[in-house]
Amino acid sequence: MQPSSKAIPAVKPEAKAWFLKGIDCLRRGLKIEAARCFYQAVKVQPDYSDAHYNLGLALQELKQLTEACACYEQVVRLRPDQAAVWNNLGVARRQLGQWQKSVESHLQAVRLEPGQTDYKVNLANALRAGEKVDEAIQILQQALETNPRSTALWHTLGNAWREAGRLQESQGAFGRALQIEPQLVESHWDLSFTLLLQGDLLAGWEEYEWRWKRKDHPARSFEMPSWQGEDLEGKRLLVYAEQGAGDTIQFVRYVPLLVERGARVILECPRSLVSLLQTLSGVEEVIAKGEASPVADVHCALLSLPRLFRTTLDTIPAKVPYLRARTGGARLPEPARTVGRRSLRVGLVWAGNPEHQNDARRSISPEFLRPWLVNEETVFYSLQPQPKADDLVTDLAGLIGDYADTAALLSQLDLIISVDTSVAHLAGALGHPVWLLLPHAPDWRWLAQRSDSPWYPSMRIFRQPVAGDWSSVLKEVSENLKRFEIKPAVQE
Repeated sequence: MQPSSKAIPAVKPEAKAWFLKGIDCLRRGLKIEAARCFYQAVKVQPDYSDAHYNLGLALQELKQLTEACACYEQVVRLRPDQAAVWNNLGVARRQLGQWQKSVESHLQAVRLEPGQTDYKVNLANALRAGEKVDEAIQILQQALETNPRSTALWHTLGNAWREAGRLQESQGAFGRALQIEPQLVESHWDLSFTLLLQGDLLAGWEEYEWRWKRKDHPARSFEMPSWQGEDLEGKRLLVYAEQGAGDTIQFVRYVPLLVERGARVILECPRSLVSLLQTLSGVEEVIAKGEASPVADVHCALLSLPRLFRTTLDTIPAKVPYLRARTGGARLPEPARTVGRRSLRVGLVWAGNPEHQNDARRSISPEFLRPWLVNEETVFYSLQPQPKADDLVTDLAGLIGDYADTAALLSQLDLIISVDTSVAHLAGALGHPVWLLLPHAPDWRWLAQRSDSPWYPSMRIFRQPVAGDWSSVLKEVSENLKRFEIKPAVQE
């Protein structure tokens, strides 16, 4: 998105002065100051379309998406023939989760400028957001007929094919993009997901290293060198978590392998994981991210370890539990409703972090879930981090301060049923029974079509048969729940 400095006739001098000052601020990266200037310009002259447009740009960069949409909508009322404005409106609407309105905006942009490839890419992305992947593929393939060397089209098609479950086609599309531009970082990065999803782990780990070249994932700088697989006997190795809690829980399984090689491992992680990860076998010290790093001989990013250990499907270190619940932790309360002397105790996680880019697909609406919770043989406990008012679920949010608390609560439940969140990883790392509910287009780590996970032996996977179909998933879960047997080893 580039600022537009195109003036319209009869601009008032005061409004133009504010406008030009705003343009200068945008070019210098001063987004808040730019927004203030453009706001002053439209206050002086409400029909100043270029000022509205650039105010929208500044607000969109500031993640004030509702306000940005209002600016763009004002522009298209004043100048409905501006394809770039319709395109930006579509992007902002998609970022707000309004995928249908986003599609309508991008269609208008394409009608006005049918030769603009970027508008077709954004239209396809809006359709993908609404899980209309087949329509997105059709648009991209048609666009490629007239522009076969567009890396943006091939890259987007690669992602769309992956979401459709056509992994060979996805790999081929990314390959075409990389033939045209071999150093295309995003295509290498997204190709890694397609390879890993297929179970081609060795090739996938290599492509995954391209994450360090992405603008939003810069490599950290250390005085000591990075570990590249050499001898570790007696060396202090700083292993640092670089991504989310789920990734951290999944891949700390490699720390004991480093210890076996003679390393003295210092593990850096988010503060909410420190207490939990202190139960990891062999780790010498666990520190919170942001604390001063202790002296070490070498360092390594956590998610580079699978590549360095040359992990394949057959060599995944899957011995569980590798994390443990501490004794004396949070205790499970009596349920809000009693259904029997010893009913099945099930922990639920139906939604993840709303800021996650795939959250709309992976999360389930509580209203949609509610009818399924009417079960006379089961007591359900909410493991959501925020309190949820529902008389069918006993809320545990007030007992959860960090992941060690969550682990303590999980150990007292018979079963965890979760969408793709860190709690599912935690249950698997504890060796606790966990049922994972996945969207039709899953994250790479869960592979394709399998009902089990080579990462977590205690996990069972339930997948959407088609995009958006949570009804079939919940029906299958409900039927299996009737046959679930409570194991005597569950803590009372």
